[in-house]
Amino acid sequence: MNLLRLIFNTLSELLQAIIYKWLLAIVSIVKRFIDCFKKFKRYHQLPHDDRDVTDKGCGEIDHPSYHRADPLIYSQKYLLSKGLAVTWNNPDIILLQNGVIVDEANLQPNTEYEIDATIWNNAYDAPVVGMAVNFSYLSFGASTTVTPIGTTVVDIGAKGTSSQPAHGRMKWVTPPAGHYCIQVDFYWADDLNPDNNIGQNNVDVAEAHSPAVFHFDLRNSGKLQPNEIKSIEVAIEPPADFSGSQSVNINAVSKSGRHAGGVTLTVTKA
Repeated sequence: MNLLRLIFNTLSELLQAIIYKWLLAIVSIVKRFIDCFKKFKRYHQLPHDDRDVTDKGCGEIDHPSYHRADPLIYSQKYLLSKGLAVTWNNPDIILLQNGVIVDEANLQPNTEYEIDATIWNNAYDAPVVGMAVNFSYLSFGASTTVTPIGTTVVDIGAKGTSSQPAHGRMKWVTPPAGHYCIQVDFYWADDLNPDNNIGQNNVDVAEAHSPAVFHFDLRNSGKLQPNEIKSIEVAIEPPADFSGSQSVNINAVSKSGRHAGGVTLTVTKA
């Protein structure tokens, strides 16, 4: 009799333990289900359907009401990256004196001119407001050091509007040498394409004899002998029956294929 009671009590305790653990498991499953349901409900109550957020509170905005501007200038660097030919006589950068466009081939040293930079917006639905435009110049050559000129601010309307393109202007006194390379660059915080935000304009003019000889500096911006400057000589001999003016684009490219810059040389012959 005592043996039967012992067996019964043992089986009863075992059954109670199994039922108790099973109930605990059910309670845990129900709690997790309720938590998941609450999170799912909060997710669908987020404003503007902005549900693709990270733990850091940052996420990509993809909504019809969100638009991005694309300020740009004729950018040799960007065009070269696309495998296109470029001119270093930038069509979006001109020089003025007393409001009149001047011949960049006949600039005088130590003389004040006004640089005019045409800046476009490639976006149809987003303007650019209060963007800083930086002006600088380099010693004539490729990949040389930069000397700041100044900064101005422009507003650019959307593409196709009457307030586009914009013109940024800056006074500049030419360096004594008479050779120059003007650089215009800008930054927009949410730019659709930030790679087309820098353009440069460098020109030299020489009378063609036999041949026309040009000199410019090339600075090494890489790791092997960094900042070393070499003087480059270019000789251009036009055909005997040539007359008029012809621009020649010289591009500097490293062994790895990286573009260091370039110059546009103009040969004239009567």
